[in-house]
Amino acid sequence: MRKALIIILISLLSFSGFAQKWKLTRYEAIVGIGTSNFFGDIGGYPNGQNWYGLKDINIFNTRPTLYFGARYKLKQDQSIKFNLIFAWLTGKDNPSVSYQDARKYSFNSFVSEQSLQYEYYFVKEDRHRFSFALFNRRGMINNYSKIGLYGFAGMGGLFYWPNVTGNIKPSYGLPNNNIGYTMVFPVGIGVKLIYSNKYAFGFEFGGRYSLSDRIEGLATQQSKFNDVYYFGIFNLVYRIKTSIRGYPMIFNSY
Repeated sequence: MRKALIIILISLLSFSGFAQKWKLTRYEAIVGIGTSNFFGDIGGYPNGQNWYGLKDINIFNTRPTLYFGARYKLKQDQSIKFNLIFAWLTGKDNPSVSYQDARKYSFNSFVSEQSLQYEYYFVKEDRHRFSFALFNRRGMINNYSKIGLYGFAGMGGLFYWPNVTGNIKPSYGLPNNNIGYTMVFPVGIGVKLIYSNKYAFGFEFGGRYSLSDRIEGLATQQSKFNDVYYFGIFNLVYRIKTSIRGYPMIFNSY
């Protein structure tokens, strides 16, 4: 009976500890690399012919992305994150579409996105799973998850430097190499794998819906919607130890 009470007490203390474990690393610094894809007025198929965008995906128009971020955990299942992303976007007209084959437009655009996103974790990292398998053979607690799955949405801004080639009509295009700016709205999903107290790995995929139709440098008569682009980013997360008062301890080791 005494041993049973001790086990119950330890279990209750463990549950409480796990419930607060997320507060030990509320701050995270993130770096990553990934891919970018653009869906605008140059290239792709007309609406109704693109299989809801699937036919517009072209591996040859995929370009690299460099990512920096900072995350703060509001609660165990909620976070906010600041994103700083540098990427290349590109596209070229499709010869199988008659009016695109006639004009032969192509573009490259360097972009810089600064955005803030809210994340909600459908599967919480470091969550405790209640079961009778609480202790391992050495009596240590090991029954917790190291995987987090979340959805996100946010808003931000995008600087873009387009360069378009082809016989562009003056009413369509912007002068090449001029800087443009627009608001964007990120939406997507992400997954995070906890490797240790200090590091985690993640992947995030999301679309950016803009308020501009000229990220590629022009807007044509066929254009009916604003531009959209997608990022797929693999990232490395540095989990910063948090003090009792809730401040980041950047230079303190674990």
